[in-house]
Amino acid sequence: MHTYLLFEIISFTLVVISSTCLIFQVPPSFAADDDDQQYLQCSQTFQCANLQHIGYPSNNPFWGPSRPRYCGFPGFNLSCSSDNAMISFNDQYYRVLSINQSETTLKVARADYGDDLCVLKLSNTTIHSSHLEYASDVQELVLLYTCNLNNVPIIPRYDINCSISASTEDLINYIVTKQGITYGCGITVTLNVSQSAAANLAPNSSMESVAAALNDGFGLVWDANNSLCEQCRSSGGQCGYNYKSTHFSCYCKDGPNPSNICGGSSPPSTGSSSPSPGSSPPSTGSSSPSPGSCSLSRDWIIGLRVQELYACSRSACTWISSQQCVKTVST
Repeated sequence: MHTYLLFEIISFTLVVISSTCLIFQVPPSFAADDDDQQYLQCSQTFQCANLQHIGYPSNNPFWGPSRPRYCGFPGFNLSCSSDNAMISFNDQYYRVLSINQSETTLKVARADYGDDLCVLKLSNTTIHSSHLEYASDVQELVLLYTCNLNNVPIIPRYDINCSISASTEDLINYIVTKQGITYGCGITVTLNVSQSAAANLAPNSSMESVAAALNDGFGLVWDANNSLCEQCRSSGGQCGYNYKSTHFSCYCKDGPNPSNICGGSSPPSTGSSSPSPGSSPPSTGSSSPSPGSCSLSRDWIIGLRVQELYACSRSACTWISSQQCVKTVST
């Protein structure tokens, strides 16, 4: 009778040990399926009209129809419905000509000034953003409308043949590339072009050549917490923005990390501290029995949480839950 009972106990113990090792050795392909959805979404590149592979390989604050806004930054929403990607600053629309992600720059051109300088709504180019500044080669191009012919200086200028108002022979419209010249003009509009485009404008250039200079666009440099994003990406995370806290967010495989470093420690809490992944928690009593047949590969995947694996030392079989060692079985 005692021999039979002992046999039952040993059999039950072996079943428990085998089940434990199966849990710890779940294939990585199964475990990766439950990566944090924000991390997965922000890991994807997207295409917007003429722009492709947006979001790779570095910090990218842009978002749009196929990219959630939490993957980008406020004010960097791209519209992709036309032939060109569009972006809006201060209620003005710009065609996005190119994005240089490694240099964190983009090139834009006013959407309303295409091939025609005679637009219905005359307004300055105004970009006010704490995350954007003009590139170093940007130059102003001034459009002057309804100017008194007697006050027009003899300088390089490009006449604009537009019916802005009931002009007479004494009123003209023209363009200059120097600031502070108005000379009694009724309307002054300041636009931006590149210095090279402005230099190519010769005296008496046509309206077409001036429109081409505007269509060539001008550069902007963005800073959407670039240093934090670089830190986040270096640790294996993806950059984004938390609209509730209105702060930068670092999305990791196991969810956003307030320290902006994936796998790093979170800010200290006011309560009791929790051990980090791969370390053993303080002993509260006798240790649990060792699963003798639990084979661990060096510094590899041991913990499992809802189909999600974590790395920990081969010195312990650790059950990890969201960066906290909940249970440790010594080997």
